[in-house]
Amino acid sequence: MRSNACALFSARRKSSGGYGLFTLFLSVAVMIAAAALPGVAQEAVAADAPGCSAHATSFATAPVEEGTTGLRIGCARDAGGLRGLARGDDDLVAAVDFNPGDRSEQLHELMQQLVDTTKKDQANGLSLGDSLTLQTERNSIGYYQQPGDSIDYDGSVQIVGDSLVFVVPAGDIAAAGFADGFWKKFVAGLAAGAAGIAASALCMIILNASAAILGAVCGAVGGGVAGGVGELLNAVLEEKPIDAEVWGSVLGSAMAGAVAGGAGGWLLKFVTAGSTSLVLNIQNSLREWASKLGAWGNPLGAVANILRDGNVAERVIEAVRRGVGGFGTRDVALRVMPLGDSITYGTGSTSGAGYRSTLYSKLNEQGEVEYVGSQWSGPAISPNSHEGHPGWLIGDIAGIADSVLTTYRPNVVLLHIGTNDMSNNVDPDGAPARLGSLIDQILRNDPKVTLLVSTIVPSAFPGTNARIARYNAAIPGVVEARRAAGKHVRLVRMNAVTTANLADGLHPDNLGYQKMAAAFYDGLLSAAEDGWLAGPGGGDGPVGGPVKGWFPQGTIAGGVGATGSHIRFADINGDGRADYLKVNDDSSVQAWLNGGPNPKEPAGSDWLWFPQGTIAGGVGATGTRVRFAPLYGTHSADYVLLGSGDGVNYDSSAQVWQNGGLNPKEPAGSDWLWYPGGTVASGVGVDGAHIQFADLNNDGRADYLDVDPQNGATRAWINYG
Repeated sequence: MRSNACALFSARRKSSGGYGLFTLFLSVAVMIAAAALPGVAQEAVAADAPGCSAHATSFATAPVEEGTTGLRIGCARDAGGLRGLARGDDDLVAAVDFNPGDRSEQLHELMQQLVDTTKKDQANGLSLGDSLTLQTERNSIGYYQQPGDSIDYDGSVQIVGDSLVFVVPAGDIAAAGFADGFWKKFVAGLAAGAAGIAASALCMIILNASAAILGAVCGAVGGGVAGGVGELLNAVLEEKPIDAEVWGSVLGSAMAGAVAGGAGGWLLKFVTAGSTSLVLNIQNSLREWASKLGAWGNPLGAVANILRDGNVAERVIEAVRRGVGGFGTRDVALRVMPLGDSITYGTGSTSGAGYRSTLYSKLNEQGEVEYVGSQWSGPAISPNSHEGHPGWLIGDIAGIADSVLTTYRPNVVLLHIGTNDMSNNVDPDGAPARLGSLIDQILRNDPKVTLLVSTIVPSAFPGTNARIARYNAAIPGVVEARRAAGKHVRLVRMNAVTTANLADGLHPDNLGYQKMAAAFYDGLLSAAEDGWLAGPGGGDGPVGGPVKGWFPQGTIAGGVGATGSHIRFADINGDGRADYLKVNDDSSVQAWLNGGPNPKEPAGSDWLWFPQGTIAGGVGATGTRVRFAPLYGTHSADYVLLGSGDGVNYDSSAQVWQNGGLNPKEPAGSDWLWYPGGTVASGVGVDGAHIQFADLNNDGRADYLDVDPQNGATRAWINYG
């Protein structure tokens, strides 16, 4: 098997003509042929081959034209000067050869980046195969996501002269099963990495620009091509239909989404000059190999024809021109509300702004834009208002949607919601219906608003990700039903964000957020082309003010080892926030002052509570008779004892001890000052359990209420002091 494995890779080819870009091309030849003609592939693997020499393995160095690449691949025994890099004769050696021309330093930097990234991944426990796959996923353009597999192999990669040399031990090939998928994964990873480097090199050859521009533009080209090539190959190998025009459009959009500012014009210059030559070179290379591979070459000619008929180069240029040209002359000011959960908030990004800062930069280049919302996160120098609420569910957003839309009056809403429904397994099957109701609610509030609804990003946790996949599969239908009815709602797919782009298994990292920004930007371009963007309503700007609704905070206090009947909430220090009180059976009281949400936990799931110890020693009565209410208009809650009796039955009279605040002699708060005020209410002839205190007329003094426990009917006595 090991000899056959090397033998199947025995052919060597040099890419030909013009700006031959990709190491991809030879790899495509072998891979597509085997994928499209499985019978031939299996026959070749099964052939009786006594050794590599019988299959004309050769590592002879051939000239490589500037801007092109060559590939030497086969068994280590035939690798000549590269033999020393392998441990055994049957190890697989693949050398990707480049001609750097006058860009030697830059090319070697690109090669070194791939080597360093691979070694770092391996140091973190990944194999060579997993590292190459992960690098493709990090650069995903969202065309095709390859299903996971169990194929694994290790090896090494290093730079030798102007070549990248990969070595895979024969044992790893045998363990992975050559015919069972090793060759697919190896060549796909090899092709994607080499394609990215070669694409960046071609970009540098074509453009005459500063180092900063070359870094930005050619980096975007290389990353896009690496991801795009990897996904195209995986689609072919999984025998999925290829839509060349869609692939070209997605590739161009990904490149455009990765650049900003003046770099966009240079990107357009590159694709305008190089895309046609690039695609023609793919066609010519595939046809050349087809003529030399006989029956193996039939699929190559077919793919070449698909690329010819698909107008791929035109689609790439069109997508880049659309992406970097943006809205053109835009007279409509954008008032954008990012709406959602912690991903909208920006959790996982180093800036704290998530996708919002990147998107704002692109939009702000082309016209007036502002973000609106009651929340704020991200750099102080950036406009980072939003409605991203960590931990919120779809239903939670629905609870404030009417209020925030009325308050801030956006003309664009960017909705990414459902992650917590899936992560917390909250009725995931009902989530699409809840999303549909939320969409209807938003559009009912303002039929003119442009609503972009995105699929949600994946999760690294298998159970959560399975629920996300089902939810995402339903979202297009939910959106399309409203769109078909004439509503201004559009789907934005976040397919380009993969699990390789996650910071913590649930939230994107910086690259993932950049991909989200590119997807939302592309959705806005489509909305603009449809003529949906209208000026924001409400005059000169949002009215501001508090957002109405109920904001879920989760568990804000973990408890203090007492039953709930012992707990009261009242503002005892007059700061406007209710504090946590534990009233004991003997009427003594411990307190924890409310410090508000923990800034390290923006979801509010961990509030700050400052212990004060025992603030009241009790008055010789049962704790069930104790209430706290501000009776004197000082904003601090006073200690109130209802009635007299055995603790179960007591009358409705009330005695009070006025809150004097912290005892200055006891700064720790363990002994507060309470001034006896005597009996302030003689009762109203009912059981004391009926009595409550609340400020009904906003004068700062709690009023006396008799609430019927059977039907809730309430009698009131206003507190006039």
